[in-house]
Amino acid sequence: MYEGPFNAIGGLDESLVAGEDYDFHNRLVAAGFKVTRIEPTELHLGEPKTLRDLAAKSYYYGKSVREFLRRNGTRGVAQMNPVRSAFFKHWCEFVRHPFLGSGWFSCKS
Repeated sequence: MYEGPFNAIGGLDESLVAGEDYDFHNRLVAAGFKVTRIEPTELHLGEPKTLRDLAAKSYYYGKSVREFLRRNGTRGVAQMNPVRSAFFKHWCEFVRHPFLGSGWFSCKS
């Protein structure tokens, strides 16, 4: 019986709050599964609207960042870095969507 990649690597690690998606990706790669990109079909909702909300979210996720980094080493550090090589690798996405690209640069400065 085919169990699929999700079950083959033990699914998401529920003990991680921050970086659980990166941890999942890293375990897929380590297990020999191929990971690719697709065009998104949904939007992420529920982003903080105030500085207080942002601080609360950062605190909530920040509590498990250390454990994520311990498990994922230098790859985890690179994944948590706000400036990622993927932004330069996929620079044409910023050109194709200049409004979204300018938003990223204005938020990071």
